[in-house]
Amino acid sequence: MDDAELTSIFTDSTKAIIVNTPNNPLGKIFKQKELEFIGQLCIKFDALCIMDEVY
Repeated sequence: MDDAELTSIFTDSTKAIIVNTPNNPLGKIFKQKELEFIGQLCIKFDALCIMDEVY
């Protein structure tokens, strides 16, 4: 998912997102840059980020 696609899923009504890493079922592990961008979006949209870090 690129930055534009990720930004498009946030709206003014977004209250929270859940990010799990590694992601199921694909096993995606988010890079620090991606997590920082998600954090910036959460601040911009005043949304909570719930992190599920399995390892």
